[in-house]
Amino acid sequence: KGGNNMSISKNILLLVCSVGFLAVSYSTASAANWQQVTKAAKTEGKVALYLAKSNAQAKALLTAFEKKFGIKGTWLRGSARAQSARLRGELKAGKPQADVFYTAGPISHSGIAKITKIWVPDGPNAKNWPKEYMFPHGSAQMTADPVVIIYNTNKVKPAPTDYKDMIAKKYITAVGSPASVFRTAYYYKTRKLLGEGFWKSIAKAGIVTGPSVNALIQGVAAGETDISLAFAWQAAGLKRKGAPINWVTPKSKIWALTQWAMALESGPSPNAGKLLLDYMMGSEGQAILNTDGGVSVIGKGSIPANVNEEEMTAQLAINLTKWWEKTFHKAIPQ
Repeated sequence: KGGNNMSISKNILLLVCSVGFLAVSYSTASAANWQQVTKAAKTEGKVALYLAKSNAQAKALLTAFEKKFGIKGTWLRGSARAQSARLRGELKAGKPQADVFYTAGPISHSGIAKITKIWVPDGPNAKNWPKEYMFPHGSAQMTADPVVIIYNTNKVKPAPTDYKDMIAKKYITAVGSPASVFRTAYYYKTRKLLGEGFWKSIAKAGIVTGPSVNALIQGVAAGETDISLAFAWQAAGLKRKGAPINWVTPKSKIWALTQWAMALESGPSPNAGKLLLDYMMGSEGQAILNTDGGVSVIGKGSIPANVNEEEMTAQLAINLTKWWEKTFHKAIPQ
């Protein structure tokens, strides 16, 4: 990927969660059946996407989709937690507004599948989809977003290559608080990999912290801090605008937040939703979804290890929060 110096491990690390993957058996729709879906989708003429990634990505995806199929798309962006709560509320009220739901998963998606019918992809692009990256209810992994080292190119020289480089020169690091299950799980993983001394060294060098990673990255771009750990797509927009910011993938371990998508049979434009999801699973859609550091499950290379939020019990999350507050001498707002 341009500008992110990706170095993806050659060992495929698959997500194993508490519910486990089941063998998925599906076949692609006949050409005639898919033609009917496409015709019905064009009659509906619109499609609605709920997502947790950037507005820029949503705009690029739906613009390309409209250009190809003549179907206008709208989107609503928000955090994965907020989007899930919103959609659940709409479904319980019997008025879902989304046709395609695209957020971090997959366990939150399986909960939605229990209260509404989800389309199991059988479009022309489904035949190329690895079965281990699709759940029986129809949710499919679209991308993996690796956690990368984001740094200010004017202040951090030479460019870092691994976690150890973050503490070599006592850089001021922007540290996000464990305000999400993912971030809590990530701290849990890095503590085990790097040892207690890593985060203590960062705390001694000086930190700027907060719940909003986007705000912390803006601080790196502005030169208020030197380095941060986040997702490349969160920094890509600033880089394109000329900010002195870049990123590298840590050599010692790559973890990622996985993004999953599903089409609702109960959505306002269900056929357009199916068409959009199938487009997202094709080469054109994947090229859009996996810009700025994202890794496709059908692309070249291997998928980074999933942080696996599902292993975080309530007690483990509480313990990690207490550890974070003690290490960084910051109280986390409740």
